[in-house]
Amino acid sequence: DIAPYLEGFGKLTKDQQGMVDGLEDVAARKRVTFSLESYSLAREIETAIAVAALDAAGSPLGGQDFPGGVLKALNAAKFRVKALVLDPAVVSGSTDAEVIAVASKKAGATTRRIVYGTARVEGTEADSGMFVAKVSGSVKVADAKTAEVLLTVSRTRSAVASSAAAAVSAALAKLGEDIGQEIANKLR
Repeated sequence: DIAPYLEGFGKLTKDQQGMVDGLEDVAARKRVTFSLESYSLAREIETAIAVAALDAAGSPLGGQDFPGGVLKALNAAKFRVKALVLDPAVVSGSTDAEVIAVASKKAGATTRRIVYGTARVEGTEADSGMFVAKVSGSVKVADAKTAEVLLTVSRTRSAVASSAAAAVSAALAKLGEDIGQEIANKLR
């Protein structure tokens, strides 16, 4: 930026100002481009995923649509992840510190981050022979050693399918992928 060097030119006569304008035009056309590539070691940190899906009443849902979506997105972003199977009641009904402690113990000493949280079916509706499912979820990423929450991601997603179960399954899978992608983008 050469603006500070051009400040004194404001006191020139009209005849001299034409030359200054020409100099400013030349300076404005000059550009410098820097290539910057950063590399984060976040992908190298061993991370355990302990997420659960709940129905509208708060009961655990079978299937791996939501956890599978989170895992798929983090794997695609080249994160070192592993899935943990925790009791959904622990994941949904415990304090952050309790979930992190249980997950850390189960994951082992080499795991440095815990991804945990829940997705919930908000409802399903029939619409012109198709079913629309709406789901929401909130997932946190924490340091396994200090229990410090590093990131919280909350999302809502809908999906349409020929049956209520298929709509819920598709919505949970897409929600998991969206949340996993957000985690990958924020932790890179």
